[in-house]
Amino acid sequence: MKEGGVRLNGVIKTNMNTDLISIVTVVFNGEKYIESTIKSILSQSYENIEYIIVDGGSNDKTLDIIGSYNDKIDYWISEKDKGISDAFNKGIGLARGEIIGLINADDYLNEDSIRFVMNSYNKNEPKIICGGMFILHPKRPTRSWYSTMVNLDKEMTIAHPATFIPKIFYEQFGCYDLDFKIAMDYELMLRMRNKNVNFFMLRSMITTMRGGGVSSKHYWKGLLEINKARKRHLSNFSNFRSQLFIRLRYLQATTLSVLDKVGLGRFVSVYFKRKIFR
Repeated sequence: MKEGGVRLNGVIKTNMNTDLISIVTVVFNGEKYIESTIKSILSQSYENIEYIIVDGGSNDKTLDIIGSYNDKIDYWISEKDKGISDAFNKGIGLARGEIIGLINADDYLNEDSIRFVMNSYNKNEPKIICGGMFILHPKRPTRSWYSTMVNLDKEMTIAHPATFIPKIFYEQFGCYDLDFKIAMDYELMLRMRNKNVNFFMLRSMITTMRGGGVSSKHYWKGLLEINKARKRHLSNFSNFRSQLFIRLRYLQATTLSVLDKVGLGRFVSVYFKRKIFR
């Protein structure tokens, strides 16, 4: 196990007049983008941020990049894990903040976004704060995703990289389920909603996500995990309707991929504007 960083305990970075927020980045062989992720968090105008990085045992230059920011990162650890859910849970267990955000190594925070989040946070009435995010894709138009509870029964409608969850909710209702390798965020949102947790939809673009991550590469498996989460948490679950829905979704995604490959970018743009594809 490799560790770096130091617990700053409110001496250097923290401002005791503001609430502490913990940002956790999980990464494995993320040398391409990890530095931009780190910089986006360190450059936030909100001062009381605890930054934690959980590395899964990278063998590229990721650890060298993390180490170069050793004096600015509160804590980092590098060791093998049991997948993304396990890495998330490690970071949550290390976090001291009253509210926690998970920013993956392919993503980055937009300017001043933590200040927008914390202006909406009330520790006396804790809520899950769900913001919006931009999605970058090399062959498609940049698009905006605003979190919503509408249609959450069908699919993930909440932008997880722009979602911030009070630590007390993790303590009361559990963290990410290790049985889920891709749709762990969707399962957690359904579970939290079923516990009557309050959600607050923030109409600000908090993060930017790069397309092509694990969920994109394993789209079919992700759909099956969504189906598994729905079956677990929805009392009115219909397997026939659910199977039909995920097959239609897969057909849509496959069609979109083919359009990308043949260069029909304009046609893809029209589909995005009409929000046919999510």
